[in-house]
Amino acid sequence: MQTRSRVIGFLVITVICVVVAGYFLFQGMRRSGEGPGSDVAVTDEASRLATALREPHVLFRNTALGNSYGRVSAALLREPGAMRYATTLACDRVDFNGGTGVCLVAKRGVVTTYKAQVFDASFSPSHDVPLAGVPSRVRVAPNGELAGVTVFVSGHSYASVGFSTQTTLIDTRKGTTLANLEQFTVTRDGKRFAAADFNFWGVTFTADSNTFLATLASGNVFYLVRGDAGRQAATVIGEGVECPALSPDNTRIAYKKRVVEGGRLIWHLAVRSLETGVERVLDQETRSIDDQVEWLDNDNILYGASDEGLGTGRTSVWALSVNGGAPRKWLVDAFSPAVF
Repeated sequence: MQTRSRVIGFLVITVICVVVAGYFLFQGMRRSGEGPGSDVAVTDEASRLATALREPHVLFRNTALGNSYGRVSAALLREPGAMRYATTLACDRVDFNGGTGVCLVAKRGVVTTYKAQVFDASFSPSHDVPLAGVPSRVRVAPNGELAGVTVFVSGHSYASVGFSTQTTLIDTRKGTTLANLEQFTVTRDGKRFAAADFNFWGVTFTADSNTFLATLASGNVFYLVRGDAGRQAATVIGEGVECPALSPDNTRIAYKKRVVEGGRLIWHLAVRSLETGVERVLDQETRSIDDQVEWLDNDNILYGASDEGLGTGRTSVWALSVNGGAPRKWLVDAFSPAVF
């Protein structure tokens, strides 16, 4: 009996040692930048960041292992893979417009809490706005005064059965919630439209910073709505659109289109003219893409996709021409791009 107890005790100690050693090895890899993807060049020098921001650039969440993992970083549009400039902010999703940014943060602990952190052009936080669930989407209006934030109240993806979202408009100047889209008056075909199962997500703002487009799901139909933030009203203007993103010239939206292939739910990327309603599926991207895309310019879109075969949950930003051509990896170890 004593021998058996000693063997069990030895095995328990061995397992604990292996777990602890693995933990410190992983932390060491993150601190030193060793491991997959560590060849990404990163600097956190404030002066170099300030210089980089004077040129056209992209902000994103850095997913390369090392000290800057999870931090908001910048890269130059003319050479996005050459150097990334890390800020002091860390978040799950980020967007920036009109001199104001919003960072969606999950503070994990015994009880995980979530917030939208508003920051300025120097990346200094100004307001924290509590969120009701897991961060999903964020967009800041062109004038920087409003932000549309979507979180999962239940479920952790749009493929989950019975998922529920909450989408709010945030007044970034005051750091307060302006409205929940579920409180908006919605019309369809000139009549009041209301249902208990309404879910909104994926806000994108037009040039006037008051009008926005978003997805409204009800009865397993995915509507495109045009909203008026000031009037707190929205109108159904189409169907089959999830997570719209408005082009820089405000004439088209890019979005994900839900289809079932071989009994499996996937999303194709598509583009639609707002004037004619004509849709074109970008079928040169054959993977399922669950992201709200960002326009690089009027001809190319950016989106996050998992690096296949690595098993690390890491992502890269891919680029795709809306005029044809194969998708291309544009920025490795990155997520949530915002172009300026």
